[in-house]
Amino acid sequence: MIPYLPAKGAGWSAIAAALGTTLAPWGLAFIQSYAVDKNISLQTLRWARVDVVIGSVLTGVIGLAIAVACAATLNRAGVHIADAGDAATALRPLAGKFATLLFGAGLLGASLLAAAIVPIATAYSIADGVGEPASLDLDSHHFQWFYAAFVGLTIAAVSIVSLPQLPLIPLIYTSQVVNAVLLPLHVIALQLLSNDVSITGAARQGLWSRVAGWISIALILACVAALGWSWIGGIK
Repeated sequence: MIPYLPAKGAGWSAIAAALGTTLAPWGLAFIQSYAVDKNISLQTLRWARVDVVIGSVLTGVIGLAIAVACAATLNRAGVHIADAGDAATALRPLAGKFATLLFGAGLLGASLLAAAIVPIATAYSIADGVGEPASLDLDSHHFQWFYAAFVGLTIAAVSIVSLPQLPLIPLIYTSQVVNAVLLPLHVIALQLLSNDVSITGAARQGLWSRVAGWISIALILACVAALGWSWIGGIK
């Protein structure tokens, strides 16, 4: 089968959602913030880069494996997934008796990770935005904007997703599309900052990294532009 660009707006929404969940703005913000929080120096920056590269590769490989597995099982059987329970149940006859157990374990792990990382990433940004310290090493015996934001965001998120009859799959899908729409602002600012010698000094990006960065930004902008064009009626 030859790959092709989608002919309908729904296809571009799916591409944008995949982009938004892979290069989530909050994820990029978290990497920046924890690098500062961990006091990474130029001497240890190399290992931080190795950490990020390994994580990026694993994200791509695992994401591809999920897409292939779902295409070979759920899509082939014509199964429609409305929530996580549907996916777990549908996998039982298609992928064996341990499929639902593995799916549940994976979902639990992903949920615990997201429940910790997303609020922390946002708390970093909120504390930085109001000019307050943002670190996991702050004194917890006194009021800290960072901890207050983290706890408040966690409680708010748990309260929202616990609402009865909340359509979680459409909510998750829409949030990833929003991530993609917001992504260009973040990556362009990040690219400009990383090439500012007055900020990065000797850690400035190399030539090939800069070229790869701007090519990636161009592709992201093209995807978001196509999505926007489909929304205003350019693609039916």
